[in-house]
Amino acid sequence: MKNKSLSIYDISKELNLSPATISRVINHPDQVKKETRDRVLAYIQQIDFQKRYYSTSRRPEKPEGGIGSYSSAFLISIPSASNPFYADVIEGIMTAAAQHSCRVYANYTLITEKTIDSFLSTIVGSFRGMVSLQPLTERLLRIIASQIPVLQCSEAAPRFSDVSSITIDNVQAEKKAVKYLLSLGCRSFSFFTSMEPFRFSEERLRGLRLALEEASLSLPGDQIVRVSSMEYQSAYDAAIVHLKKTHPDAIVCISDVFAAACINAAHSLSIRIPEDMMVIGFDNISVSMVTTPAITTIAQPRFQLGFQAFETLYQEATSPQVKKTTMFLETQLLVRGSTDASFHPASEEPASL
Repeated sequence: MKNKSLSIYDISKELNLSPATISRVINHPDQVKKETRDRVLAYIQQIDFQKRYYSTSRRPEKPEGGIGSYSSAFLISIPSASNPFYADVIEGIMTAAAQHSCRVYANYTLITEKTIDSFLSTIVGSFRGMVSLQPLTERLLRIIASQIPVLQCSEAAPRFSDVSSITIDNVQAEKKAVKYLLSLGCRSFSFFTSMEPFRFSEERLRGLRLALEEASLSLPGDQIVRVSSMEYQSAYDAAIVHLKKTHPDAIVCISDVFAAACINAAHSLSIRIPEDMMVIGFDNISVSMVTTPAITTIAQPRFQLGFQAFETLYQEATSPQVKKTTMFLETQLLVRGSTDASFHPASEEPASL
């Protein structure tokens, strides 16, 4: 059987595996267990699937052909090179771009009121469209959208009609996680969030508060820990200080990195997880499975977020009459050892495999 038109999504449906797994077998086979890898490779060989390549260069060299020469070039605006959350999102974007024979370039410029003019002078005329992983303000999104098609991915765009967004419902996801903790008997909570007012972190705080309100509970202001950066060490230091002053039933974190920091800080203070205190994270990145115990978390469909983001942007860039949209993808609560002492890592296959 030979069918080169099949996409990674088609293959994932045929083999009942995630698109992220298919992509990793093609691009990073060492990250997939042998049994799964051999199964995928055998099927790919059977259908004569051909990989398309994409670029992660910062910017294409400008040819003599003018703007029209960039009809297949798109940009990803990435806020951080160190945050592991973005890896699967970017891979999803690039995989979708490859299906359309488009090139994708990464840009790590922090887009602010001060940098917006120089940023636009760099990209306008060079790219067909842009996927933004940065949490941009409505004003900045409007400025960019007036010059180039732009889509907000992961962070929901402010509710206006000029920009589409592909994201998750952070409020409902966090509310579900907290209701699970309440069902286990937790009544006092701490919330670890970022000092930066990201929309996703504020939405997750709202979800926590809604769940507590329904249980006739509240979250005191001094139980909200705003960490100075998204880095592990900052969260660990903040957790040490916080846990020396208070001992909640559960800590709810906006990321798995923060959850890992809280777990390790608790260990250093002889606080048992989950017997003395429960911890829950968010994102289901690889660190969630390498802590002791493994982290109960909300799994985001990161690869699918990126894939759908590019598909939507591509349609908007090539068909201007397409209406803008806000799409929410489903999340999943994954219960592990940081809330369930009976959990054993062998009982759960990694989400990407």
